[in-house]
Amino acid sequence: KIAFEKAGIIKAGVPVVIGEPTEATLPVFMQKAQSEGASLTAAPDKRSILHYEWKDDALLVQVANTSKAVSTYTLDLPGIYQLKNILTVLASIEQLQQQGWQIDQQAIVQGLASAGQLTGLFGRWQKIGQHPTVVIDVAHNEAGIRQLLKQLRLTTYQKLHIIIGVVKDKSVSQMLSLLPKEADYYFTKAQLPRALDEHDLFEQGVAAGLRGTPYAHAAQALAAAKARATKEDLIVICGSIFLAAEINPLAMNDPSGE
Repeated sequence: KIAFEKAGIIKAGVPVVIGEPTEATLPVFMQKAQSEGASLTAAPDKRSILHYEWKDDALLVQVANTSKAVSTYTLDLPGIYQLKNILTVLASIEQLQQQGWQIDQQAIVQGLASAGQLTGLFGRWQKIGQHPTVVIDVAHNEAGIRQLLKQLRLTTYQKLHIIIGVVKDKSVSQMLSLLPKEADYYFTKAQLPRALDEHDLFEQGVAAGLRGTPYAHAAQALAAAKARATKEDLIVICGSIFLAAEINPLAMNDPSGE
């Protein structure tokens, strides 16, 4: 049903790029594209990731096309899910180039290197503090949490502290069931009516086997996590875009960066 609704944006004669084709959804997009006379490209069919690593809080990626030509990019949005996004971006740029847009390789390299800065995007595995490392990730549904878990498995730290706040209309129990049991949790909420009360979130967290404490305000949760964490620990803020928006300026205004 969701794929059918998303396919509604396909317009007559306008090329379509699918970033993450699946066996269940691709036929829906193909049928709609065919009915509209639109070409359809699956981004993973055009390029693949050869290698990636993190350096200086950036993501370095080597990408190979079908001719086995290799290009290297540095992304200022360092989340591991950008490995999927970059393939979609490059496939989309290729479509624009075929339509006559003058986009050279240097522009692509520079654009990807400063995408976060140019767009103002924040909270995509964004490091906002060090000693301990503090990261904001706007993962706010099951798919986002699964990507967050992948990122955590690739990250080195001694102890994990998770500050989490969600909104009422999310599948909270499913999200909480995915989170690591060994972490310390700081259950809180963003200051808006849609936010789930921190005590309700705490109770659901306990039911999911998580241990932690409820905090009425994000600032209190952040202060508590920093007080308990050692310099080798990792603090992750997740669960809500609204929570990320509240905590981000708190960290930015911390002159110590810690």
